Amino acid sequence: PLVCLQLYVRIGSAWEKPEEAGFSHFTEHLVFKSTRRFPQNSIMDQVTNLGGSINAYTEYDTTCFYVTLPSGFLAEGLEMIAELAYQANFIQQDFDSEKMVVMEELKQYKNDPEDSFIEEIAEVYFSDNPFKNPIIGNPKRLNSSTPEDLRTFYRKYYVPNNCFLIISGDFDEEKAVSLTDKYFLEWQSTPLKITRKMKYDLIKTADFSFIKRNISNDLLAFALPDLSEKNPASY
Repeated sequence: PLVCLQLYVRIGSAWEKPEEAGFSHFTEHLVFKSTRRFPQNSIMDQVTNLGGSINAYTEYDTTCFYVTLPSGFLAEGLEMIAELAYQANFIQQDFDSEKMVVMEELKQYKNDPEDSFIEEIAEVYFSDNPFKNPIIGNPKRLNSSTPEDLRTFYRKYYVPNNCFLIISGDFDEEKAVSLTDKYFLEWQSTPLKITRKMKYDLIKTADFSFIKRNISNDLLAFALPDLSEKNPASY
């Protein structure tokens, strides 16, 4: 008797503008800190008290927020997802502390030989494809960012015409629709144009690249063009 809610926002590192580099990942962290209904990170306590779990992740194409709860708490789950979607506060104190967390995460990522190696493969392999952009962002832009930068990013991309909600598990469909109307009623759409130009600038012949790092072991990768998941032959 569980219900799982997933809110997908159609923004990730591949579709950020250069001045927004890393903002998808940073926003994913920051919205949990304080919302209209759940200040001081209390949304985490609320989920724990209800016997559930909540988390999020950022990818190249999307940012996803998800919560799993006993099915009797569908209303509470929808309220929390709605708060994350359009009621985050971006308080200066939260912004400063979470920026330190993200910057430390970036350092750890760079210091991990395998993670940083995989990221650098994309940078070497692609020349003008948006999937060369690291999900975590870059330290220079993150360091110079302000709360207003993140608020602008949030207001721009976190809109209903750029998101979709999935509800799965043990729930009544009519009740779910009614509750969704209730908690998302104030969420307003805004004009949004995201140009998604995909350049398949794949290397046509065999090529070799060497990345030198002061580590104790060698790492070898073969990067090959692959089929889209939408292609029926992909499996």
